[in-house]
Amino acid sequence: MEMWTRILVILISRLASASLEFLDCAPCKCSGHKGNVTADCTDLNLMEIPSSVPYVTTVLLFAGNNLSLQEDTFENLTYLKTLDLRRNTLTYTRTRFPTFMFQNLTNLTILKINDNNADSSNNDPKYPTDALEKLQSLEWLSIDGLKYQTFPTGFSKLKRLKRLSVTSSINTCNIYSVSVITFKYLNPFLDHIDVVNCNLRVVEPGTFAHQKRLKTLDISKNFYLRFDGVTNATHLISGSLEKLIINEVVPPHTLCVAIKDQFCRNLNHTKLVELHAKNNKVSVFNAAALTYLPKTLKRVYMNGNRFQYGIYVGSIASLTGLEEVYLGGPFSWKMPFPHIPEMVQTSPYNDCNNCENEHSAYTPDEHSSSSLAMTRPYPVKINLPPNLKIVSFSSSQLYYHIQNISVNDNNNITEIDVSRNLLTEWNGNISGLEKVEKLNISGNIAHNVGVGFFPSFKKLVNLDISHNQLGSALLKREIFSGLSKLQTLNLSNNFITKLLPKVFSDLSSLIELKLSSNSIQQVQFDIAHMKNLKVLECSKNQIQWLEHSFRAILDEISNDHIITVDLSQNPIACTCDNIHFLSWMKTSRINGRISFGNLQKYVCVYDDSHRVNLENLEEVVRELEMSCYSYSGFFIGSALVVFVCLGFLACSLLYRFRWKLRYVYYAARHRHSTSESSSHEFVFDAFVSSAEEDREFVVSELLVKLEEESDMRLNFHQRDFTVGRPIAHNIIDAVKNSKRTLVILSRDFLKSSWCIHELQMAHMEGVSTGRDVLLIILMEHIPTNKIPVEVLYHMKSDSYIEYPLEGEKDVFWRRLIASLKE
Repeated sequence: MEMWTRILVILISRLASASLEFLDCAPCKCSGHKGNVTADCTDLNLMEIPSSVPYVTTVLLFAGNNLSLQEDTFENLTYLKTLDLRRNTLTYTRTRFPTFMFQNLTNLTILKINDNNADSSNNDPKYPTDALEKLQSLEWLSIDGLKYQTFPTGFSKLKRLKRLSVTSSINTCNIYSVSVITFKYLNPFLDHIDVVNCNLRVVEPGTFAHQKRLKTLDISKNFYLRFDGVTNATHLISGSLEKLIINEVVPPHTLCVAIKDQFCRNLNHTKLVELHAKNNKVSVFNAAALTYLPKTLKRVYMNGNRFQYGIYVGSIASLTGLEEVYLGGPFSWKMPFPHIPEMVQTSPYNDCNNCENEHSAYTPDEHSSSSLAMTRPYPVKINLPPNLKIVSFSSSQLYYHIQNISVNDNNNITEIDVSRNLLTEWNGNISGLEKVEKLNISGNIAHNVGVGFFPSFKKLVNLDISHNQLGSALLKREIFSGLSKLQTLNLSNNFITKLLPKVFSDLSSLIELKLSSNSIQQVQFDIAHMKNLKVLECSKNQIQWLEHSFRAILDEISNDHIITVDLSQNPIACTCDNIHFLSWMKTSRINGRISFGNLQKYVCVYDDSHRVNLENLEEVVRELEMSCYSYSGFFIGSALVVFVCLGFLACSLLYRFRWKLRYVYYAARHRHSTSESSSHEFVFDAFVSSAEEDREFVVSELLVKLEEESDMRLNFHQRDFTVGRPIAHNIIDAVKNSKRTLVILSRDFLKSSWCIHELQMAHMEGVSTGRDVLLIILMEHIPTNKIPVEVLYHMKSDSYIEYPLEGEKDVFWRRLIASLKE
């Protein structure tokens, strides 16, 4: 009866599998078609293979279950090519792996039985050779490594085995040591061996010498192997080796690892193409070590190390076959740098002076420099391999002012990534990098760039300088001159408040321009020549609208192709004055010529400060049109006469008391929006009122002297004003919450209406409260007839300090600090 039941199940399975797309093989999930069926039974806690799995299944994924293997477990699955039995607690004993369990799997090429040998009661595990040797078609075997065990002679029967993976993701591999006989009986034509995360510590020299056609060796994540063990592993290794992976083979807290000559000598006779040695705390190579690496080496991945300048740098050019180098640290948008003085004191350069063993091959001389603090002005000459194309030195704690760099003319570098370092100044004088097409210098806290820097990269196509502080530096008109081939420019997160109209005048090939996360209020730069522009990203700024002339240019460009204009997370004005811009957005969106992205992320701000998103743009425009044009002409005409008369009188009074009224209004708004206690405590020592043109003095000198050196807290509008809040509200809030208002008086200050507004608000605060508020720094000599009467009044009645243009400034700073602390 049992036999007939089994036959019936097989027949039903065969009929059902003929039209597999309708097959339900619950609780597993089946996909594919006859001849290529995958049954996924992963993590279902199954104790046996369900009868619903089709007999024509070629891939059976059975990891994460509790399978108990029997002689007939796979009897009906003769089409299997891939079998995954990981994480089934199948300890390596004969009872768990019956001898004939695999004998019908004549088509099986991939078998994964690692992550199983976790049973602590099995004190003497053995490799299940009797069961495995039946798999004559097996090409790839993943298995747990057993401590002090060799792979027995039975493995020699696996004639087609090409890859052996001794690895574990759940710490079930504890091979500890390997010797020349560990892999001796494996197929000599094996071309790929992995011994990964197996607590491997000891490797006998010549261990892998029996594999005459080995192409890939991976011994990564054996944290206590060290480079001595790796050197033993490559001793007498086959000349066919093409890929060596040795990531994380030193203890995590190791310092000053130096790669010695013998490691490179062992690879000299091979056909090595790729070397992976990430996160190994490598600082230097021995002086001549690089010269022993094979000329076939094309790609090097050594991210997460801590390289520093040394004699070995001069040998890099000997790697004539090298095409790609990745030497950066681990990815992180968080700044991984301590304070600069600490950085110089605790750099790997200084640590390595105390190394006794691995680092003894490198002795710094007077011309050496830590990779962290290379700021000297003398020229730097770099000789690179002739075929090198890609260099990545991201997140490497480079502290360097880029200047006076020359690279050998016969180089072919096309891509450079030095992002997330401390390359704070880019001053030009770069030669030899004319072939570079992709340059990434983002995240370097850079604040200055010379006009001759970017023109050094004549063939640049992709430029990323985001996450810097280049707002002031970009006010130089010629900064991007000569970049006629540039297609992508990323200027996001750069503290940009405005851009000159002609700043992008040479970028005729530009396709993507990214300006998000800045403080831009008006888009006034010229894009008429950017006929290929497809993406203009201006999200997260302070833009209220686009001018009519700018919209007309966008319309012209969109005649040839769709353009995406991202203005999300800007305070778009929902006012009658701005109805033309909103109507243009609606029309452009309906026509499909301009895409504005996800309108749910757009904010529209009404006159009364309430906000809506523009998901229903058409409805918002319709409501505005009704409210803005609902007044009759008669009412407007009649009221106009009355308003003109009253307006003239009111304007006279308002002008006479304009500053008093402004102060009273904003002070009332401030009291309404805040809850001040009777015993008022100031949040800031001073509110800095300055023109944009004086920003360099404020950031580079004033903030440093008062905040960093004198422990004061200043309110600087570009940094501390609340984004999205009206500027006038921010000003009165800053004046009231600051003990003093520090005016940086210059010619540019007198030209700014907002600066005058700040000065008057501070004056009215002093009049209203009786406290001494204003303190003026006179930055330059200004003739009296050039100073408005209202400002001259403050200079005569309030204290001011002149900023010394020449000579010692110490007295000035002491007087200023003393005045602020009174």
